[in-house]
Amino acid sequence: MAHEYYAVILEFTAQKVALGFAGEPQFHVCVTPTSPLWKKFVYSDNEIRYPTFLGLGSHALSAEDKDKLRSCLSEDEKSTVSQYNKDYGTHWFCWKNDKFRALSRLVKHLISASLLISNASAKLFIIDGGMAAVEKASLCESLFAQNAAVAVTFLPRSPCLAISGGVENGTLVHFGWNECCVVCVCDLRCISSRTWSEYSGESIHYSMVKSMRMNQDGDFASVSTKMSIENETLQSLFSKDGLPARIAAEILALDIDSRPLVASNILFSGELASVSGLTEKIIEQVNHQLGTLQAQQTPCLGAWAGASLYCSVGLLRENPSKWKHKEITREKLSGAGWKELQYLNT
Repeated sequence: MAHEYYAVILEFTAQKVALGFAGEPQFHVCVTPTSPLWKKFVYSDNEIRYPTFLGLGSHALSAEDKDKLRSCLSEDEKSTVSQYNKDYGTHWFCWKNDKFRALSRLVKHLISASLLISNASAKLFIIDGGMAAVEKASLCESLFAQNAAVAVTFLPRSPCLAISGGVENGTLVHFGWNECCVVCVCDLRCISSRTWSEYSGESIHYSMVKSMRMNQDGDFASVSTKMSIENETLQSLFSKDGLPARIAAEILALDIDSRPLVASNILFSGELASVSGLTEKIIEQVNHQLGTLQAQQTPCLGAWAGASLYCSVGLLRENPSKWKHKEITREKLSGAGWKELQYLNT
């Protein structure tokens, strides 16, 4: 049919690109750094980058301030930066660094070669973890330049996670590569949000790399040594003012009526959430901080599954006039300019 379109859900992080049709229980294809397609479409360059947890990427710092901080890096920190840049492109990738060109080429290929549909019949629904409006505009421009899809709609990650857990109220803890994000939602609306780089995937990973480097066994450390280092590194989450204390503080800062609603459903997502026993220990310590409130963990299927469910049984069954204004097309983007597209900020 000439006007038949397919709703395609896209979730991308620094370490994966997942794609599939709305209505499916899980993504159809997922590309990771170990995938041949990752090696084909993702590349590294010679630019020196610094981990988020070192604080050198802050926009509040002048170029002179950043130079001073770089000169003060310890030898261990310099070694970490060296390994960090060595891993760029092969273990993780920052898609916005090339204005999303690599991502757009990969998505275009996956839609046609893996989903087996025409790019001209694909409408992308992209899970948004908090991208800035200018980044969304850059991503859309790149996708349209590659003719990867005919339209783009951004779906906030937090409601998608809540939907995948079958709840409307809760506290969502997402372990991302660059930051750990804690969001409280009521009736699927965000009422508070905080992020911390010290609990991010890259911070935990390179803390382990540093410990392995300092260990006498070096690259040939025994399994028991590696497990010990992993356990010690994860313990940093549970310091006096660690992640459980901060989650509890976010809950207690809410209105008294909202606290039990968000505490009763704590959902975890991201790679670290799969570490055995980690989320249970976080819940245990959150309960110590909450007093009479009772925190409980609620399992969830992840943002992709939540977005798929939301699109198939909710959004796409509504009258298009209720959500079409959020849909971004080539014509809208080129005609109005990203600064005038208010729905880029939703």
